[in-house]
Amino acid sequence: MAAGCISEVTVDPDSTANQVTPSQGAAIDNLFRLNNLSTANEQFLHLDSIQYLLRGYTDSTSEVEVSAYRWYYNFPVFLWSDVLIFYNDVFQPVISRYYTGQPPGPDTTFRQSLESLHHIFQLQYPPYLDSCLTAQPGYFDANYLDPATPAGTHLVKGWKVTPANRAFPMALVADNTGAAAWPILLFTD
Repeated sequence: MAAGCISEVTVDPDSTANQVTPSQGAAIDNLFRLNNLSTANEQFLHLDSIQYLLRGYTDSTSEVEVSAYRWYYNFPVFLWSDVLIFYNDVFQPVISRYYTGQPPGPDTTFRQSLESLHHIFQLQYPPYLDSCLTAQPGYFDANYLDPATPAGTHLVKGWKVTPANRAFPMALVADNTGAAAWPILLFTD
């Protein structure tokens, strides 16, 4: 779909497949099972582990870090990745970074028009008035719109708008209001 010089980008569901090896996937499944954590809505990207001996201790500690992108209803959560830390197979929530809020509601109809998204982007980035743009539907952390909202606790249904074939500059736009989120000021050329 295109409007003016903006087109909607959709995600191929196959691109949401895990990026870890089968043995890493099995290790992740085991860690999550041992800690009663759900693997739903996660696209696992990385598993890293290290063994070390802390000064004053006689037994070594095993630390495992699992990184994952989060998805809901086949839509990505932009600018967010979960990083879960385990010591000796026990989840460490205090030092992990992961989404703790409720999943977004089941309404996956995006209502902002491409024309509106094009206009919002051009208001934020006048040097890109003649650029073709892409708009991708998904979710983003509500903290980007309102810094008073704790990060990782609420998602907003919205759009990521960028120049075609480029990652930046980027505008995150709330679907229900058309409000542009603060990262637009940070991610410029």
